[in-house]
Amino acid sequence: MRTREYSLHLRMTQAEMSLLRKQASKAGLKPQAYILALLKDKPVKELPQMEFYDVLKVLRQISLNMNQIAVKANAIGFVDTAEYWKNVDAVQAAISEIKEAVRN
Repeated sequence: MRTREYSLHLRMTQAEMSLLRKQASKAGLKPQAYILALLKDKPVKELPQMEFYDVLKVLRQISLNMNQIAVKANAIGFVDTAEYWKNVDAVQAAISEIKEAVRN
């Protein structure tokens, strides 16, 4: 059952329609949802690029590794410093990658 009772016929040039589809697609929305979001003053943001999700995956893995190091350190009474610093370096590299991606 449709909740919207009104429809609107809107005439556009091919360039305008292309722009609408492109902007909606960047936000991960259909054109209608994009227009309605704009009408409601909702912020319409572009979806992150795939690299963003790749970096998140790496950060999650590093977080798991760091947690395992902490658990082991708790159990045996000392920290495997080589493994710890390897993960610190990986975190710093991921942060640098994020900064570079944001700048571009």
